[in-house]
Amino acid sequence: MGEWSDLPRRLLTVSIGAPFIVLMLANPISSHLLFQAVHLCCVLEWLHLKPNNNDKLFSIVFSKKEMEKDHGASRLSGGETQFKCSCLQLFPIVSILAVYIPSRYISAYTTIIASAIFLSAYIDMEHVCKRERFLIQSSAAHAIHGVLFLSIPFHYWVLLSKSSFSHTIFLLFTVWNTDTGALIAGRVGKMFFSSHDIIGDLFGTCDIGRRLVGSMKKISPSKSVTGFCGGILFGTMTAYYLPDLIVHMYGKGGIFGMGSVFIRKYTNVDVNLVTSSGVHVGILDFETVQWIGAISLRRLVLGFILSFCAIVGDLVESCVKRNAGKKDSGKLLPGHGGILDRFDSTFLAVPIYIMFINELY
Repeated sequence: MGEWSDLPRRLLTVSIGAPFIVLMLANPISSHLLFQAVHLCCVLEWLHLKPNNNDKLFSIVFSKKEMEKDHGASRLSGGETQFKCSCLQLFPIVSILAVYIPSRYISAYTTIIASAIFLSAYIDMEHVCKRERFLIQSSAAHAIHGVLFLSIPFHYWVLLSKSSFSHTIFLLFTVWNTDTGALIAGRVGKMFFSSHDIIGDLFGTCDIGRRLVGSMKKISPSKSVTGFCGGILFGTMTAYYLPDLIVHMYGKGGIFGMGSVFIRKYTNVDVNLVTSSGVHVGILDFETVQWIGAISLRRLVLGFILSFCAIVGDLVESCVKRNAGKKDSGKLLPGHGGILDRFDSTFLAVPIYIMFINELY
């Protein structure tokens, strides 16, 4: 039962965290504060995942002779960088500012900031040894990666949460249930198939599948193709059934709707999806993608795409943690790791989702 030893802590975190997040998202002001607080935590945890003083990583770039020569000149101690690194100091500032840049300028802002971070690394590389120069360049790449992978998605998260409670809840829980499905499927697969990745073994019968599975195992040995498939299935099913559940709970006549003056006046809940005749009129029917077909098919297709993006986003952060020599981004959430570990899977999904709904511009 060692695989499930963290289950009580996970359940406790979810039972407290999920209602709290829904409550915060119901009001536009508290929603904005929530995402900015999460954003700040993720920025700090991202800095914690900066490339470390790893001799193995350094040896990939430099020869053994160069490493020995450089070792005496290095000013590093205890595995941490002691030199000035302007790019990492710039990152929190530019990341917070990215949230408030108008969407029409976000591409220009990203280009300018990435260039500034890149150039700032060269300012810091004067009079430093090769190892420090290498780590400064790695830190600059880490900061630029953070702008692209973390800062820009939070720009869209704040935009989405300000515009729609329904879309925000739908996206968050579809992605998080993908994570949950991947965890359960992966662990159940190991229980019943003697720790073998049964679906991964099937993929491994062809050359392309073998390469994909091998690459995934290098990034995160604990992950499995069985888990990924379970995550995509669970996420897709969530996208299919969640809109009706939201209508049942918050729509007109729903458990929390009831035509309440408080709900209408003081919250951002926009789930009036059912008319007096019982006909769905909109917001989670995804009318902007009518070319896909029926409403149920749209939800399934969108759920599959979002779940796949969630899996890829999680893999990206696993790569970053592996390069930093860390297991988790933090310890703030018992059983889950850090805040970044909870939100990493949303970073690719949120811009894709906004592109699909196409309602915020």
